[in-house]
Amino acid sequence: MAGPMRTKVLPEVQPPRPPNSWILYRAHILKTLPPPGPGEPRRSQSEVSAMVSQMWRDESEATKAHYERLAEEAKEQHKIQFPGYRFKPQKKEEKVRIRELMKQQREEEKLAKKARRVGQSAEPTATRASRSFLMPGAPYYNPHTLYNPVGPSPPLSASSSPRDAIPSPIVLPSMVPALAPANEPVLKLPSPADTEATPKPTPSPSIVPPLPPLSLPTTLEALLNPPSGSSSGAGRCHSEE
Repeated sequence: MAGPMRTKVLPEVQPPRPPNSWILYRAHILKTLPPPGPGEPRRSQSEVSAMVSQMWRDESEATKAHYERLAEEAKEQHKIQFPGYRFKPQKKEEKVRIRELMKQQREEEKLAKKARRVGQSAEPTATRASRSFLMPGAPYYNPHTLYNPVGPSPPLSASSSPRDAIPSPIVLPSMVPALAPANEPVLKLPSPADTEATPKPTPSPSIVPPLPPLSLPTTLEALLNPPSGSSSGAGRCHSEE
């Protein structure tokens, strides 16, 4: 960024001298002169002054007196406008130096104005160029799009938190390679065609083993089938009675 423009300090410029009769006459003649014809060069100030001087010498005394009176009126107006004015003649070198400084100042102002215009016109082009070289960002990795209700359960690190309870859209298998990293295996979800083509296993009949034979308690068996000795003794006791 360019620094602030610093202009050279010009010396104090004195107020202009009041015009004399010849200056007023010259200004009047310049208004009446016809412009140069087509193809003719522009008149220089020295040529105009030489032509006006010749015309002033050829003027009548009445015309000269008229401009003398106008010069006196201009002098009075000058005293009112610049009450403390005192004529201080300058050397020729001083006049040339002041003229060069004023010319240099005008050139610097013109260059600064041109630089501002060029900067304003080039700014949109630079903005467009910088935008065209922006690198695209990496795709956002969202583990919830890989672990949807159709696929396996996500690991504990990828499980959803309470603030991630918003349901995510189901991702088709064709979109999974664009979301997964390039150096990791891609989880491929089964398609409906693969599910229909895979034969379903037929459930085998369950074989029930035979139940073991029921055995009666030993006491009940003894009551139903008493030993032979016990029955004779009981019969003998029954006969004795």
